Order: sequence, then structure tokens, then C-alpha cells
Amino acid sequence: MQTRSSNGKSQYITRWFQLDENSVPPSYVLQPISAQLPDTRSEVAELKKEAWRSWTVQNSRMHSALAQSSLVTLEPARHNAYVQSVSEAEVGKGLEGLNTVTRDRLVWFRRVIKDIDQVDPEKEYDILRRYKVAQADTFHDYDDDYYYDRDDDDDDDDDDDDDDDDDDDDDDDDNDNDNFYDADENYEGEEKELEVIKVKIER
Repeated sequence: MQTRSSNGKSQYITRWFQLDENSVPPSYVLQPISAQLPDTRSEVAELKKEAWRSWTVQNSRMHSALAQSSLVTLEPARHNAYVQSVSEAEVGKGLEGLNTVTRDRLVWFRRVIKDIDQVDPEKEYDILRRYKVAQADTFHDYDDDYYYDRDDDDDDDDDDDDDDDDDDDDDDDDNDNDNFYDADENYEGEEKELEVIKVKIER
């Protein structure tokens, strides 16, 4: 696999993608997350949480490396696949098949969400974080703290709560674990999708 990337990000590509010579044509396949980070399946909460943190960082840097490389190695039509969102691709695909009459009658629904910043903290971490990373991390590099700041703030809040009321320690731990595993269900669903993703790369 030929990689063109800066800041050492190509190491993530060569680590996570393996050549499947049985595919026609041969393709580089993204490996299951647990194959590289086995602690994502750990029964120890802290190990599991840290493994998923590591995956978030590495996944974002892989995406950034692919996006940057596509700019210099691929024509615009193919380059878009590495930088546009799934929603953008779906809209574009839908517009391609429209005839003249349909184009003239196209209806666009503009949704305005009020108080979008007033989100439940757990939902903000899981949803808004992904949006921010997808928008900002395509062509930029960030320190690990960029991805971890939200977790650190939550941990500090939990510590303050424990100091204020020791009697609620068990309840707080149970709630934290419930929220943590709810998020993991989404990650495990992502993993199943990632296992079948294939990226075609010219050899």
C-alpha cells in the first residue's frame, strides 16, 4: 500500500488496513476494532473506556490521512468519497437521477432547531462530539486532549459529587456504568459495520 501522509499518520493506515488478496480486485480491508484494541471487549470498565478513547483518536487521524492523501492522488470525483459526509453523498446521489420536470419541482425542507446548545450532557458527548470531529478533523491535527476534554470534565464533576455526598457513591457508580455501557452499544454496532468496509486502493 502506498501512503502519502504527513505527521506520521500513515502508520495508522498500514496498521488498521490489511490486504485481502481473495477480493476481486484485491482490496485493503479495515480490521475489526477488537483485533487491534482487544480491551474494547474487556469486562473492566476503565480498560474498555480507555480502549474506545484510543479508537476515537486513531479513527479520526486515519480519516484525516485519507482525506489529505486523496487531494493529491485522486481526481475530484473520487476524492469526494473521502471528505464528504454520508448525508451529503446520499443527497448528491438522489439529485443525479432527477429528470428536468422533477428538478423544477424539488422541495427543500429547512429545519431550524432552537436551543441546540442546550443538550443533555450525555447526548452532547455522543452526538455533538462526532459532528465536531467530522467537521474539524478532516484536515487538522489535534492533541489527545481535544478528544478527551469532555471525559475529563465529566470525571471532575463525578469527583465533586462524591465529596459532597458519600452516601450516594454506589448510586453514582451504577449510573455512570449504565451511561457508559449505553454508549458502548452504539460502538459495537459501529464495529460490525466497520468489519465489512472495504477501501479500494490502486496498487
